[in-house]
Amino acid sequence: MSFAVLGDIHSNLAALKAVTQKLDELRIEKVLFVGDLVGYNASPAECMHIFQQRNFVGISGNHDRYTTGQEMHELRETTVEAVKYTRKAIGEEGINFLRELPDKRMIDQRYLIVHGSILDRDEYMLSGQVIAKNLRELRSTYKGVDLCFFGHSHFPAVIGNGKVDVKFHATRTVELNPLKQYMINPGSVGQPRDGVPLASFAVFDPDAYAITITRAEYDTQDSHDRVLEAGLARGLAERLLVGR
Repeated sequence: MSFAVLGDIHSNLAALKAVTQKLDELRIEKVLFVGDLVGYNASPAECMHIFQQRNFVGISGNHDRYTTGQEMHELRETTVEAVKYTRKAIGEEGINFLRELPDKRMIDQRYLIVHGSILDRDEYMLSGQVIAKNLRELRSTYKGVDLCFFGHSHFPAVIGNGKVDVKFHATRTVELNPLKQYMINPGSVGQPRDGVPLASFAVFDPDAYAITITRAEYDTQDSHDRVLEAGLARGLAERLLVGR
């Protein structure tokens, strides 16, 4: 059965609605989530409701932890203001929900989900050196794991079999080698940073043994306006219009 992988929703309701509509069209019910449900945008309570209603199987990201009061040192003022807004919007019950999310999960003994990297929950897997050491860790410590899904960087990527594929400006399917291990970033639902203002998520088809990085149009203007109406930083609103 195919399943979806989502990450970095960041309280963007319009983007999450567009993605769940795509999932319904594809008749996909099982969803794995690689962290950062909240932060940056203006609809944390609404996004949390969808997350819970659809029974996403997820982990925490750094912004989820900020909201629970962890690791609040040396944050940008715009991030701090978003954290304060999020705490007020979701209340103590929502904060407790985020607090219970684990840092990583193993799914069916075949799939590993982390937020930053395998070695460090806050590490960005962007450089060749970081990618190489995490591939080594995957091979040595997680020999039975086929795929590791991660987030944090907001850049969709398929890493494995000697390749780092990051060209996903439009929906595209990559056939995988079932004899190899891969690390896959589904991209960001709510704050893409690859220059494409489209929500991004992944669908894995185990029968075809292929991953599809899917891009979905959403009402960026609505999300932009909600950020400003919430009193959050203008930069957080404007970056949604350009995917940066």
